[in-house]
Amino acid sequence: MRNTNLFNNAVANNNSDNNGGITMTDINSMDSFVKVVLGAMKVRFGEGYKVDVNKVMKNNGLELTGLCIRDESVNLAPTIYLEQFYNQYNEGRGLEDILENIVYIYESHKVTYDFDVSSIMDFDRVQDKICCKLISASRNAELLKNAPYVTVEDMVIVFFVLLGHDVDGTATITIKNDLFNSWGITVDELYNIALSNTESRLRGTVRSMSSVLTEIMAIEMDEATATEFFDLFISEDDVPMYIATNESKQYGATVIVYRDLLKEVANKLNSDLYILPSSVHETILVPASIGMNVDELKDMVMCVNSTEVAEEEVLSDSVYYYDRALDIFQLA
Repeated sequence: MRNTNLFNNAVANNNSDNNGGITMTDINSMDSFVKVVLGAMKVRFGEGYKVDVNKVMKNNGLELTGLCIRDESVNLAPTIYLEQFYNQYNEGRGLEDILENIVYIYESHKVTYDFDVSSIMDFDRVQDKICCKLISASRNAELLKNAPYVTVEDMVIVFFVLLGHDVDGTATITIKNDLFNSWGITVDELYNIALSNTESRLRGTVRSMSSVLTEIMAIEMDEATATEFFDLFISEDDVPMYIATNESKQYGATVIVYRDLLKEVANKLNSDLYILPSSVHETILVPASIGMNVDELKDMVMCVNSTEVAEEEVLSDSVYYYDRALDIFQLA
């Protein structure tokens, strides 16, 4: 239930000279926005809850401001990132609406059970929850100083424990060296376990560019019309490209290391493959037999990364080549 004093009290705590109302001049920076949101949430939830803000390091070194609202009867809480709300505020969204939205997000994702922290230390209990993802090596140099990883050309596979779901879709713990070393296993063993779990939990998918474009268009028009539209203008021969991702479409580029996935696609297309890393969430597979210029493909990847892909979602500026006869994945 909404606390009618939520907004006025929060601002009063941070702006003692105002008359209790929130004005545009109250918030003129990210810091002041965070201060008001933090105050509002503390008033809204009150005793029995711990509300705080922390800096959270995300992929590619991106640092975000995470708001945590935790019922003190449990030891887990979702993290709500505030940058998106600050941007919305600057674009004209009302502060009251934003605060109510944050409360709604928390209520929709709050954790109602304790997590057994000791289970993470026990390898036998946690091994079926260990997964992996493919990220940039150079953009995550700080993370790699203190975490096990496997190199894949200029990318790396890193590991995490899948706990459940949070605001981003999954709640995870990144596996750092202290935890990894406590398990007494090798990196190769960790990789094989994580890959098997990831393959089974996040099934890979490879679809033609045509079918993906048709699906996108179908959102705005009925399916029959969309199919007719692309039958007229785009056929499989006209767009010999394929999107590889996983069922969740989160860190779906990892599927290119799934066992035999590239081999099966290459055999089906009767061609070696170029792999274009369009983001950490997906890659584009292009049959080498169509004769596309490698330098043009590299320019395409770099252009898309610099203009279309969020910095935290960039995987690589490189293009890769899969040789099906030798079963080798390498830089093109």
